[in-house]
Amino acid sequence: MGYYKDQYYHFDLENLTEEIVFEELHRIVSEGVREFCTCPVCVQDIAAIVLNRVPPIYCCSMLEKISPRKSLQERLEETREQVRAIIHEAIDTVIRFEHH
Repeated sequence: MGYYKDQYYHFDLENLTEEIVFEELHRIVSEGVREFCTCPVCVQDIAAIVLNRVPPIYCCSMLEKISPRKSLQERLEETREQVRAIIHEAIDTVIRFEHH
């Protein structure tokens, strides 16, 4: 797996939704909003659950990442709101079904 991705992948290709999910997880942990296991397995499980429910936003331009156009900024904010709406459900799911 990954043969074709390795041929075409470049480091500038990024799913900006992933960064939003991990930012929100960091906020929840650092502000003590919720208590849950923050081991790498549980955090990645939470992220995967959220990322499977939220549309990805891919970007492959460093300039666009640094200074996104207005339409992209609006999509990112909508995505951030979606993530905030469902991340606690994902945390609850992982708490119920921890597998580490």
